[in-house]
Amino acid sequence: SVYLREPAALPRELQRHLGLALLGSSQVDLSAPLPRILAGTTRDPVEDVKAGRLLEDLLHALSALRIDVPALSTQRDDFPFLVDRQLQRLNADGRPPLTSLTADAWEVLLGYSWPGNLRELWRVLASARDHALARPGAEAIDAQDLPAHVRRRVQLSQMPAQRPERGLPLEQILEQVERHLIRMALSRSRGNKTRAAEMLSLWRPRLIRRMEALQIEDTREED
Repeated sequence: SVYLREPAALPRELQRHLGLALLGSSQVDLSAPLPRILAGTTRDPVEDVKAGRLLEDLLHALSALRIDVPALSTQRDDFPFLVDRQLQRLNADGRPPLTSLTADAWEVLLGYSWPGNLRELWRVLASARDHALARPGAEAIDAQDLPAHVRRRVQLSQMPAQRPERGLPLEQILEQVERHLIRMALSRSRGNKTRAAEMLSLWRPRLIRRMEALQIEDTREED
């Protein structure tokens, strides 16, 4: 299989030959079968065609099966799980693991628009983890570990909300972090609330009350 990232970036002549080959045109002499071609883009391919960046024949050839993946900025409910999964992958490199983020770091990540989607999230977390590991005694990724351009963009987007009379939404941020930790514990305990409470160092009744307050549904294995 061959994966094409941003096919609109290919030279126009290569786009033409590839489109003809995929459509089975007799104008292209193939000495061997084509591999399976997969393509991905962060832009609207129809707009790329209108702008002249992508040939329409190539778009048709690549659109036999199309899957539209929602932008990362629209997946706020899944965002903590995506961050946790990326950190698990990063921690597999043999260096000391960092599995958590401070409330300030979560505020920045949740306030960023993520134009580069998952690839950008991976790069940002990888850079932040490297920065945090360079700090003596660091136990979590902090906002100061995140790339400067991410922090600046969030600061600019939140300037109206940062006036002294309005304050910072600390309670909302803490609730998001708490909701993420409870869901992660329930997932790792396969829905067993007793084991999940032990992971979080909570009494089971306290966990159930917090689940109700945060509107966390648990339809998995019962205790």
